[in-house]
Amino acid sequence: MVRLVKKLLIPTIIFIWAVCYYIEVLGKKASAGYFIKPVFWIMAVLYVVIAAKDTKAWWEEGKAIAARSKKEDQGAKNDDTGKVKDVELGQMMVCVGSAALYLAVMPYVGFIIATILLLFGLFCWLKAPNRVGALVLAVLVTAGMYMLFKFGLKVPLYAGILGF
Repeated sequence: MVRLVKKLLIPTIIFIWAVCYYIEVLGKKASAGYFIKPVFWIMAVLYVVIAAKDTKAWWEEGKAIAARSKKEDQGAKNDDTGKVKDVELGQMMVCVGSAALYLAVMPYVGFIIATILLLFGLFCWLKAPNRVGALVLAVLVTAGMYMLFKFGLKVPLYAGILGF
């Protein structure tokens, strides 16, 4: 049960944050929700899928452990039962922390620089095989997002101290 709670902790916190923001947007004029409402419902569906997948995996893992323990001697114990790996929680915390840092520095350095730095940092942290390729991909994804938000959706973006 502890493993399931740890796996669902960060997605649940993010989803609660999204619900609060969604409720706040509902009180604004209709145009404020054109982008927020569809994204919220996509997040809601993804949260349900993640929670169902993780719960199913936890349930099946519990059944497998119970089946193994029945087959084993009472004196012999398997080393992996009862151990909880904190690697996944650490990875989620790094992603959430980097997103918080991204949001904190974006008003000062601007959308373009902050997004390139975030994406490049995450690609390197995820052990991208080629750092030059990771940088090029970060620039291309940022350019695509900039075009989408700035010109497609007409969302104002932070310019930062350099003016872009």
